Amino acid sequence: MKCIIVDDDELSCLNLQRLCKKVDDLEVVAVCNDGFKALNILKTKSVDFMFLDIMMPELSGMDMVKSVSTLPPVIFTTGRDDMAVEAFENEVIDYLVKPIELPRFLKSYNRVRKFITEKATGLDRNEIYVRSAGKLVRIGFSEVLFIETMDDYVVFRMHDGSKHVVHSTLKNMAKKLEGTNFLKIHRSYIVNIAKISSIEEGFVKINDSRIPISRMHRLELLEKVNLI
Repeated sequence: MKCIIVDDDELSCLNLQRLCKKVDDLEVVAVCNDGFKALNILKTKSVDFMFLDIMMPELSGMDMVKSVSTLPPVIFTTGRDDMAVEAFENEVIDYLVKPIELPRFLKSYNRVRKFITEKATGLDRNEIYVRSAGKLVRIGFSEVLFIETMDDYVVFRMHDGSKHVVHSTLKNMAKKLEGTNFLKIHRSYIVNIAKISSIEEGFVKINDSRIPISRMHRLELLEKVNLI
């Protein structure tokens, strides 16, 4: 696995390099301090993914993911904890808040490695096919607001107000959606993190729906979106 580090803060770059050295099969092929240099490096070097600082002068990391369609998978690194929702809406792999420590770094690395492996084997992690109403239906992840359980079925609630009823358990569905932006936050609900508009005490808000969140899942959600 090869990566580049893009950050205008020297200490942050050094910390990421130190963490990368602890992973035997990870090589840092370049370190640069602005987005334009990073784009030039990507033209000449083969890179599996990149650590990208959100806030940089001239060309920020957020600007890059919004405007450059040829970027490799991105793990955002930032000192801010208030941009996670926007980050995941732009389909980054993870969102690391500085100072980055080893356990969280390793979790992020395993996530991007899984994503790259699945992509290499032809698995599209942007969609899923489900059997609904007697036929196989393609569901794009970006179209799903949340999934809820109903007796022996799960119901996909879509952004256009439609729904798909699938014979499955929420547990099985959560397993199939591992490594995506979906997270089980309650025994009855899986949510699309990119669709959450607010997180409050006891529930999350998605469009006009208030979806309960259990205490045991709240910390996992906050960790994933880094709203701590």
